[in-house]
Amino acid sequence: MAAAINLSMSSGGSISKDKMNKSCAVVSTVLTPPEDILNKLKCNKCENVLSVLPVYSLPSGKNICGRCVDIDTEGTFNQLYETVLQFLAFPCMNQQFGCMEIICGQKMFAHESKCAYRRINCPIFKKTSCDWIGEIDSLLEHFESNHTQNLLTEPTFEINFIHNYEEISLLPYAESLFLVKQHGSVEDKRFWCSIQTIFTNEHEEFEYFITLTNSSKGISTEFSRKKAISLNDSDGIEVKFDEIQCQLQYPSTVIASISIIEVVNDLPAKPNEVQNYLSESNLEMLKIIECPVCFEYMVPPIYQCAGGHSICGDCKNKVQQCPTCEKSFGETQNYAVESFTSFLKYPCKNFEKGCEYLSPAKEIRKHEKMCKYGEYQCPTYSYTSCKWTGMKDNIWRHCKDYHCDNIVEAPLISIPFIQEDEDSEDEDYFILKFLKNIFILHWEYNENKMFNWTVQLVGPPEYCKNYYFDLDIIDRSGRNLRIFMRCPCESFTDKESAFAKDKSFLFLTFDQVKSLINEVFCFKISIYKNCDEN
Repeated sequence: MAAAINLSMSSGGSISKDKMNKSCAVVSTVLTPPEDILNKLKCNKCENVLSVLPVYSLPSGKNICGRCVDIDTEGTFNQLYETVLQFLAFPCMNQQFGCMEIICGQKMFAHESKCAYRRINCPIFKKTSCDWIGEIDSLLEHFESNHTQNLLTEPTFEINFIHNYEEISLLPYAESLFLVKQHGSVEDKRFWCSIQTIFTNEHEEFEYFITLTNSSKGISTEFSRKKAISLNDSDGIEVKFDEIQCQLQYPSTVIASISIIEVVNDLPAKPNEVQNYLSESNLEMLKIIECPVCFEYMVPPIYQCAGGHSICGDCKNKVQQCPTCEKSFGETQNYAVESFTSFLKYPCKNFEKGCEYLSPAKEIRKHEKMCKYGEYQCPTYSYTSCKWTGMKDNIWRHCKDYHCDNIVEAPLISIPFIQEDEDSEDEDYFILKFLKNIFILHWEYNENKMFNWTVQLVGPPEYCKNYYFDLDIIDRSGRNLRIFMRCPCESFTDKESAFAKDKSFLFLTFDQVKSLINEVFCFKISIYKNCDEN
């Protein structure tokens, strides 16, 4: 079965007309077919939309898309459809899994092959007959549960010069996942190693090199860089047995070490994809509904003042009177304007930072909350007064660079606690990572002799319901006692609001846990995804 791929493009927010006019050359010829047309443009094999070239027409009148075309495909190359495709934009085939992208047809395959929402087959299904298909974020967990022998926990392995073999392993490295193929041939007296990235971002690019070491003599040799794009032997590193034996002075064992480098390409800025989806009439309408206060394009609810001028819902609560005519605002909504906003495509407010999402008004705010180009505060700011701000994808790196002492790599946390000082107060924070999401654990011992714990997601508040955490108090007394509790994760707040009455958190009294404390208070925090949530 082919690996499923899914993308979607959403856009939202508002950009001032001056910014948009400077940044966007308006193109009025790119169209998104309505759903009834998309239902007719389906591949006869995979039943996905005909949005990937080349497209072949069968004698029956049905079509095969570029995802399914192979050398045995019968039919005629549809040249006219290819010409038309450059004027059409489609939803990614992974829309059903959460991708919101709308992509120009000529760029669809490049997007879908690296879409973060795509479903993939188990990479070793041919050798193991494993029928697992799932999300990229679940792949590591799948290997940990079912293919531990094919999981490289460290980027090193021993080369086998004695037997013929071919192995494919999963390597977690630098917060990404890679497939590592080892192939040895005694007859050819050669060994090959090739590495392929499991993409979660279509702009990612990695290279790697291999270092072979005779550990007993401390002798090493390094091989030149290769691109991490394929598991084909021809695209990997080739090692000749006789040559490497001579270079390393005939070792009993040879250890291979993998180094992976992310390639940053300083390419000239290309026209933003948003320009391909904003029709002239769409842009003109957006200009008309620009809020006179924040200068963003308005989305419902849109309110009117007594003089008939409109303002967005956010700004209505910030001003006392209309900035145009100085009349007051009531609760009157401009339903006529709201009704046609459903036909518009809104660009994300992070457009100038590189975001290319577009979406109808009803979805744009949801996207902007999760947009990776948006600004986030350092999640430790209420403890450390750290002034850092940046994109969500950069938070983990910032924390590792500046707050590494509070990063929890293992679930066990130990805090010095002397029972004679039970009246003293204490608080601390810890940074955790789960499924590429960052969480903050707030912990305190307060004046009421209460221990409090809460785990908060650093991200969109609406996604908190997808996660919960377990608290397991470790017995230090040697009597094998245990306290276990579970609680939903919360949305991120500062430390002052972490244990507010409207928040979910766990608490225990000192008397409940004192028998388990022996100068050190130990507990485990484990985060889980709620499988009942979509």
